[in-house]
Amino acid sequence: MADTGDGPTYQLLWALYLTTVVVTLGIAGLLTTGVRGATVPIVAVFGSTGLVATLGTVLGLRGVPARLAPRPLYASGARLLPGLAGLGLAAVAVVLLFDPLHLALIPGGAALPLLFGGLVTAGVGGLIAIVAANVEARARLDGVEATEWRARPDARRRRAWYAVAVALAVVLLAAFAVTRDVTPLIWVNCVAVVAARGHNSRRYWLTDEELCYGATETYRILDRTDIAGLRFEDDRLRIERRGWRPALTCDLGAIDDSTRVCDALSEERA
Repeated sequence: MADTGDGPTYQLLWALYLTTVVVTLGIAGLLTTGVRGATVPIVAVFGSTGLVATLGTVLGLRGVPARLAPRPLYASGARLLPGLAGLGLAAVAVVLLFDPLHLALIPGGAALPLLFGGLVTAGVGGLIAIVAANVEARARLDGVEATEWRARPDARRRRAWYAVAVALAVVLLAAFAVTRDVTPLIWVNCVAVVAARGHNSRRYWLTDEELCYGATETYRILDRTDIAGLRFEDDRLRIERRGWRPALTCDLGAIDDSTRVCDALSEERA
């Protein structure tokens, strides 16, 4: 049987995902029925701990269902659905919280756990999608001869990322200055994350079938048929992608053998 990449980390992510969904709906249900006091935090703490341990054990022994394993999930094109489901739950919570139609379906306090739980669910679902892509990329590159290089984004793209980081820092500092609340400063690490997108190099692997690329153990796959074109401008390379996705850019000056890379990208495949 082919290796589907269903490892302990992936099993734990699914245990966390399912636990978050169940506990979120359970707490919202308790608050809707009027339960208050110590019952809610007890359910949240002990319920989530017990459920994630139980699900983690079951998935560890039996494995994730075949269709949800990383490679089948990637092949089906459904790897983004877990994260989108979490965003959908958060969106429902926002509608219930503001209740524009005045339906009063659930108390406002019950919508807050749905909102928070939906966002956490979306985050864990995003990690599931990342792991699925990583497993698929490694499987495709295993034993395959690839043209490999490392490059930063071109200077224009780097300046754009730095500008976004500066703008984000200004917004957070302004929010702190106006509210005197330290909460905006908690997100200051996001400034470094955004700036790193412009500074850090990506690794690229080009095979006969696809272009795999990524940084810090997070990989993506671009089929060669989805490469819409190549543009060489001054000291940068733009790899145009079909659809709405922005082009990939490389600083040619940072590539050891840029001629070899350009020739490999330009080579037509049967």
